Amino acid sequence: MLARWEPFRELARVFDDPFFRTTFGEASCRWCPAVDVAENDKELLVSADLPGIDPKQVEITVQENILTLSGERKAESESKDESYHRVERAYGSFTRSFVLPSTVDETKVSAEYKDGVLRIHLPKREEAKPRRIDVKMS
Repeated sequence: MLARWEPFRELARVFDDPFFRTTFGEASCRWCPAVDVAENDKELLVSADLPGIDPKQVEITVQENILTLSGERKAESESKDESYHRVERAYGSFTRSFVLPSTVDETKVSAEYKDGVLRIHLPKREEAKPRRIDVKMS
């Protein structure tokens, strides 16, 4: 018996795959902030778009090589005098988790919030940082 192909079901199956979640980070939310993860010689840098969110309401934890970012974007109070033509902004709780490499020094993690962007600095352990080896001439 032939089954009708449903592309959205197939896409959902891909996103639910454990390999995908482990590789690209777990997301548990109705809406999730966009996140960039960058790396240089000194650190990993996670940048999350969190406009309209009070940074005091954002929780960042690092435990057993897993970075977890969670918080909530609260809905603005609706006016009874207004009739909406379009509602595109999403509200609600979010949780994002990322598996960190063992090179991250979990004791030195720091974060800053500016212009609606949360930046989490994850410094590398000293032994994980690249070092230059001089070649001696004989």
